[in-house]
Amino acid sequence: MPKRRLTSTPRRLNVFTKGMVQLYGVLAVLTVLIPELIATFTLSLNSSSQEDSLPSLSTMTLLELRKIGKELKLLGYSSENKKSLSKRIAKRLGRKTSHLKP
Repeated sequence: MPKRRLTSTPRRLNVFTKGMVQLYGVLAVLTVLIPELIATFTLSLNSSSQEDSLPSLSTMTLLELRKIGKELKLLGYSSENKKSLSKRIAKRLGRKTSHLKP
């Protein structure tokens, strides 16, 4: 059995193999990035739709406002009247209070 000669020059990949390696690299990156982008987009849609789905604070009852105040961990929410609690909730949620009745 003949012995293999060790050469000092590195083996070269043929053009087809080099292209396949590059293609696999691109596919690996896309496999990670595309689901990440979809998840980010879905989460941003979900957070914006939750704000829009919340009814107007002026049409809510005091009990409903107090439940929201409790969820938002507002101090003293249980002793406030409807108007002041609505303003505090709107401020915490970053809404404009111009739509609230005086």
